[in-house]
Amino acid sequence: MIQRVGTAGSSQQQPALEEFCRAYWQPLYCFARIRGNKVHDAQDRVQGFFSHLLDDQKEKKFARLNAEHGKLRSW
Repeated sequence: MIQRVGTAGSSQQQPALEEFCRAYWQPLYCFARIRGNKVHDAQDRVQGFFSHLLDDQKEKKFARLNAEHGKLRSW
């Protein structure tokens, strides 16, 4: 999925990005809640994280991810 997101200009890029956001929203939200954030603060943090990723997509950071170097969380 990450490789498809990182393939600029690909017809699969947008659907992969949507799939990525759907797959990671709940775990990130739960993590923010466990860390003590209130409901709205946790939602804002997750939204901010995805906003940051989308801004970074312009810089092609997804394209630089390499599965051989570990998991997404190491990025």
